[in-house]
Amino acid sequence: MYKLFLIYSISLLIAQIIIIKKNLIANNLGLIDKPDNKRKIHKDEVPLIGGIYIFASFIIYFLLFTFFIESYQIRFSLSLILIISMLFMIGLLDDIIKINSLSRIFLIILATLLACSITKDFQINQIFLSFFKPNIPININIFFTVFCILVLNIAINLSDGSNGVTSSLNLVWLSLFCYLIFFLDKNFFYILLLVIISSLIFLTYNLSNKCFLGSAGCNTLSGITAFTAIYLNNLTKIYADTIVIFFLIPGLDMCRVIVYRILQKKNPFTPDRNHLHHLLEKILNKNMIFIFYSLLVLIFCLVSLFYPKFNFYIIFIIIILYGLLIYYLKNLRN
Repeated sequence: MYKLFLIYSISLLIAQIIIIKKNLIANNLGLIDKPDNKRKIHKDEVPLIGGIYIFASFIIYFLLFTFFIESYQIRFSLSLILIISMLFMIGLLDDIIKINSLSRIFLIILATLLACSITKDFQINQIFLSFFKPNIPININIFFTVFCILVLNIAINLSDGSNGVTSSLNLVWLSLFCYLIFFLDKNFFYILLLVIISSLIFLTYNLSNKCFLGSAGCNTLSGITAFTAIYLNNLTKIYADTIVIFFLIPGLDMCRVIVYRILQKKNPFTPDRNHLHHLLEKILNKNMIFIFYSLLVLIFCLVSLFYPKFNFYIIFIIIILYGLLIYYLKNLRN
């Protein structure tokens, strides 16, 4: 156990050095988020080093754990490291030079295809529904997996626009995944716990406007969250509709803003201030938005997890409540 504690300490210490040197790193790499008084309304320039912080703690821990305690099968380790590293690099590149949306999507699809082809542990081979007893085999598992990961990546990236929202949502999901995986794979549990701790530390800096996640951070967290969900699906036979409920609210928000932009004849990935977390600014203090959002998601996740027989009704209720909330907030803004 002391080895595990030592590896945790080393990983978090090195990551903490990144936070301490955040301004130096951000200036050298060009990772600075500048206010524009339109969409970006923070007052000062803020370093976009949240992704480097979380990725560094994850990759250092995983490598040290593999070499000094216990290693996964080579295909499993290679696939996990490859997808998280590639998603991180795509996000980092986007933070530095601003990749256009289609190029970013293409690179994410390519990275996911490559990682999924290495091992079946990260492929959705079949799904289980609470309201449909036979399991549903997926004959095009790699392509279906890539589609699901891409959709989640877009939804998580679009949720990033208000301090604490994206990191707190992933904290909710990863904490529940930790609970589910604890007795099944202790080693993977320790990986998730490390990501949770590093995300909590980052959250304290993020809420005080000292650093932002950036695309690199969103991509890293979305990769870890997505592959954990897939791994759990294959390991525990968790209901697919439960996983849908986990991600449904940011998923609905993604669909709404993309459809709205298309109807307005705009690029569906052009940033704006029409997201749920932006609309909530009308009724909530900025540092309360992430609490409201994450609690809303957490409540439905817990109900679905412990009472899956009601999943069909839960999905219906979420859709109705989301629609009513958006209608109410839209009218307030007008």
